[in-house]
Amino acid sequence: MRWSEPSNRLPVRESPGLADTSGRRPDTVSATVYLEPHAMARIKEVCREENRRISDVISEAIDGYLRERTKLAFERSTGWEHE
Repeated sequence: MRWSEPSNRLPVRESPGLADTSGRRPDTVSATVYLEPHAMARIKEVCREENRRISDVISEAIDGYLRERTKLAFERSTGWEHE
């Protein structure tokens, strides 16, 4: 297992895939993320409202964050801003 601790964030432990993978899509990896109780409660609320799996909601949120971060990094590096 690897541990990574981004600054001002709680530790994230990545599993090398040794956990039970039944029901997981073959193109995914697993990660253990520690969240504040209010964040987990909100995620569960969204899952109930949208009838979705927790992993799908979190994956979508992370993908959106990474896309936005990439976009901002590009804008900063080029001085270009899209309106």
